[in-house]
Amino acid sequence: MSLSININTTYLSKSLVAALAALEHVVHERRDGGTLFKVGISVNPPRRIIGSSSPLEQFFSKPRKFGVMNRDYRWGVTNIYFLFQTDDYSDCQQAERDMIERLTIVAGDQALNEAPGGEGRKAQSGPYYVYLVHSAG
Repeated sequence: MSLSININTTYLSKSLVAALAALEHVVHERRDGGTLFKVGISVNPPRRIIGSSSPLEQFFSKPRKFGVMNRDYRWGVTNIYFLFQTDDYSDCQQAERDMIERLTIVAGDQALNEAPGGEGRKAQSGPYYVYLVHSAG
């Protein structure tokens, strides 16, 4: 069985204010029907979620069908939204914390983040991304 995941960069911003507004927009648009949400941080969100070793660029030039999903995301991720980008890791950690806090407010029990954010290990170099994923609902 292969997986199909929609990768959306429409909301990608270097502004935390814009990224928070985008998060709220996506959650309000998709909150019906038991949709689950999670915020994360990565230098390559698709690889983080589906465990592929492909460079980030390849996710935008090939069909998005994959066979294995990272165990933390096996609850049915169907969409990845790139929301925030920065070259500064500490800014990205803070953005993740802020977005998890906002997600908890706007999505309630549909938010799956258990930790407050910013705890992950640092990649050697950026750019770093904060992303939002959600299930089909």
